[in-house]
Amino acid sequence: MQKRILVSIFLFAMILMSGVARAERKTVLIINSYHPVFPWVKSHNAALEGALADTVDLSFFNMDIKRLPSDKYSGQVTSALDVFHETRPDLVVLTDDFALKSLGPIITREGTPVVYLGVNTNPRRYLEDMRLVTGILERPLFKRSIVYLKDVFGDSLQKCLVLFDDSVTSRAIKDYVFKGDDRLVFTQTVMDLKLNNRLEDWKRVVLNAKEYGYDVIMVGLYHTLVDGKGRHVDDAMVIRWLSCNSPVPVFGFWDFSIGKGKAVGGLVFAGNPQGKEAAKLVLRILDGERVQSVHPITTESGEFVFSRFELARWGIALPSSFFGSTIPVIFQE
Repeated sequence: MQKRILVSIFLFAMILMSGVARAERKTVLIINSYHPVFPWVKSHNAALEGALADTVDLSFFNMDIKRLPSDKYSGQVTSALDVFHETRPDLVVLTDDFALKSLGPIITREGTPVVYLGVNTNPRRYLEDMRLVTGILERPLFKRSIVYLKDVFGDSLQKCLVLFDDSVTSRAIKDYVFKGDDRLVFTQTVMDLKLNNRLEDWKRVVLNAKEYGYDVIMVGLYHTLVDGKGRHVDDAMVIRWLSCNSPVPVFGFWDFSIGKGKAVGGLVFAGNPQGKEAAKLVLRILDGERVQSVHPITTESGEFVFSRFELARWGIALPSSFFGSTIPVIFQE
């Protein structure tokens, strides 16, 4: 009898301790501006899950603004806020400029800390009160990209077309890097920035690039393009068409744009490292550190990624200086 009583007490204690442990688990809501199959989102989501899932309960909401028309955006924001209120998370991760701009002020006003990633402009433009906000700032490496392209092409590189869609993130990059202008001159190289969401306009600019005097195209984001009927155009088709039809070599700023049948290469950012760094900030805050003492991180380094196939197709040989650099050089098919 005494033995059964002791076993019952032990089992009750284990159940009680398990309930306490579950109660102590924090909840984090991750709200993505884009759709879950977008390579950038898949990459940083995997990093966040890998770093947090063992100790934190995770929920996700994807606003899908890359593929939806702009008149649907407000509905997605409302749905994201509904999920936020239903979930009542201890912390929210907001990815990319649209999520921070549209949701950050509301979530922080309700007293919930926010960690952002993939944001391209000063967050103070979106938020008046920064006391509950920190995260990972993304700075596409425009000027450093021109430096490495000068190493590849020498003085023959005089003019570069920088091609983006006309999304919230693209406009943020224009404001921050180009100071709102359409042209930037660096190391005697002209960089012309063109933002456009119409596929036919993209095609016209690309096909005439050589005639307009461009030596290379630097492709950024191309995920909100629409056809003549206003329908979203598959981003994989866009980058394949660009690679196949451009009269000049195409380079990129993000890893998802590079590979066989895509851009030749680039000094790029990847989503996975940003997800890992954001997860570290999340854990510090959930462990009790004040958000104001968890300072934002700026991603100022990248890695070289090149497609062997595209290098050979364009007859481009990388100079030896690339391989003595502290920046990693990664080759794909």
